[in-house]
Amino acid sequence: MQLNFQIIETPTQWNQAAALSCVFFPEDPVTGADLNRYANEHPTDVFMKRILAMDGSAPFAYVRIIESYWLEDKTIASAGIYLERNQDHVEGWLQCLTHIEQHTSENGLNSVQMWVRSDHAELIPAIESRGYVAGQVNPVTAAYLGEFDPAPYQEVINRVKLTHEIVDLNEFMRRYPDDWVRRYYDFDMVVSRDIPMPGDFKDWPFDTYKKMISSKTLSREGYFVALREGRIEACTQVNWNTLDRELAFTGLTGTLREARRLGLATALKAHAMTWAKSVGIERLGTDNEENNPMYQLNLSLGFKWVHDATEYSKRLS
Repeated sequence: MQLNFQIIETPTQWNQAAALSCVFFPEDPVTGADLNRYANEHPTDVFMKRILAMDGSAPFAYVRIIESYWLEDKTIASAGIYLERNQDHVEGWLQCLTHIEQHTSENGLNSVQMWVRSDHAELIPAIESRGYVAGQVNPVTAAYLGEFDPAPYQEVINRVKLTHEIVDLNEFMRRYPDDWVRRYYDFDMVVSRDIPMPGDFKDWPFDTYKKMISSKTLSREGYFVALREGRIEACTQVNWNTLDRELAFTGLTGTLREARRLGLATALKAHAMTWAKSVGIERLGTDNEENNPMYQLNLSLGFKWVHDATEYSKRLS
């Protein structure tokens, strides 16, 4: 097998990339329009490539390379390879990895980070054979909401409501039409600094964040904040899948340091899971660093381990 690589430019290519992603990550299906929109939400001044690896005329893999603009170290490329798993896929996967390294070096970056799932274990010896070193481990979990009973969490929700309001993003936007993005951004950047990640967090460019959170496809009715005297002190986010309305993923759940141990995260997550169940979401996925207390909170709420995602990194120069 000898792959050739094409920069993704056309709707057909985006749809081919999405089809590969759906096979590789069936629990989070995407459309070509989704992938194109995600690409357009990244800053325009960072290195970024979306590529189709072709085996003759057949798409073999969708390859993504992005400068990690959310980290202090600007020399790191975040990469992903999404492909159908067949008898030749490890050989082709390694060709894609070589292509990623070449693009990374040619564009002035000197490190590659990539996440490998434990249920794709055949890729682990392949990436380690190329000198990549395992780092952070994020267990991926899922809650099956048909099994979720909100009753045990009503007491903590009621207690939180004595001091805080729980409102969704639509209501937050209505209350603060002129500066809701800035308010949410300022809160998000503060709590994001406490999220365990392979590298030191750097605030997103505000314009990039505004583009993302203002997207018409954002599940605003599934974003909840705990307000105290108009100030956001905690949040949780349920991102509805655009292709399958029975699937969703939890985004950021975070609490300001000075507002911790008040039950805000538990109350917000239970509130969000109750909402998600009421609108027909059946599976709610998430991931956390293995030593993050949020992982244990999710398990206590009924999330179940699905697989681990391990970060692998390699310095190229």
